[in-house]
Amino acid sequence: MTCRTPHLSAALVVLAAAMAPAIAQAPRGKPAASLPPPALTYRGLIPGRSTVEEVRKALGTPIEEHRWYAYKLLYDAPGRPGHLDAVHLRSSDGKRGELGCIEAASIPAGFESLEQVVVGLVNDELGYMLPGYDFNEGEYEESMSVGPAIGPMVRDLAIRMAEAERDASRQRGR
Repeated sequence: MTCRTPHLSAALVVLAAAMAPAIAQAPRGKPAASLPPPALTYRGLIPGRSTVEEVRKALGTPIEEHRWYAYKLLYDAPGRPGHLDAVHLRSSDGKRGELGCIEAASIPAGFESLEQVVVGLVNDELGYMLPGYDFNEGEYEESMSVGPAIGPMVRDLAIRMAEAERDASRQRGR
């Protein structure tokens, strides 16, 4: 479709920009209120549960904030000079709503290696690590997942870790 007038083109751009915050970046869905908190939170905050007010109280004043695809707050990443953590809110004005998701460059203590991540998240997060054949876009678990490739990656790492432990155990037994 070709727009013949600059006014119609501009109107379409404005309409698309106005709709984008509602449909992009911060995943939809919420964890059930009856579920316990996840094994890993972002400075005590939980996506889908923590309010904008709680986010601002816990994190303080961001170095920058703006409305983009979602309302975004940028903070220095602790322990990673020059890196930023991006906090996405499900909010049109940055005042009301809830925490949507976090793109964190910071690395929480105890999660410095892939092995520590797998072991640390095993009880709570494996349900979001779905194999490709069971990945149904739009479902809650999928909205919280990093994608269909994570299931095989975690499985392969778990096998390598188990084999390494078996080999180390055999060495100790000699």
